[in-house]
Amino acid sequence: MERHSWQIHIEGRTHAVEARNGTLRVDGRPWKGTVERLPDGRWKITDEEGQVLLAARKSNGGWEMVSGPFSAEVTVRSPLDQLRDTLRPKGKSRAASATLKAAMPGLVLKVMAEEGRAVEKGTPLLVLEAMKMENIIKAEGPGVVKTIHVTPGQAVEKGQPLISFGE
Repeated sequence: MERHSWQIHIEGRTHAVEARNGTLRVDGRPWKGTVERLPDGRWKITDEEGQVLLAARKSNGGWEMVSGPFSAEVTVRSPLDQLRDTLRPKGKSRAASATLKAAMPGLVLKVMAEEGRAVEKGTPLLVLEAMKMENIIKAEGPGVVKTIHVTPGQAVEKGQPLISFGE
């Protein structure tokens, strides 16, 4: 069973989109229509009667959605993007007191961090299997590992603390 999911941010609102076995759900509700990739790289999205709802094309690191005379910039975040965002300390000041939390359920395969050890940007902290992918979680900035909340082989749930940083 093939399954893909994304969070789509449009004009301050977030929508959950899931594609599974040829069906599409938006915010948990079935959506009928088509999504077609065009030869020029754009995507065409139609409703169940075949009327074009909008066209989409990559733009400035996101997507531009166009419907008639209207357009909107859209950000699409995959589960892996969401996981990276959640685990990423934001700058030096926050890194000193940040707690990295799991963005989605997964399995801890390996812990490379050590309590009390200073880390620099890019230092591997742990390997987390999520969505059948092994993800090496690296430090996004300097800090000191205060507490490691997980062990190899441990299953984690969304929002569960993984590593805390302190002084």
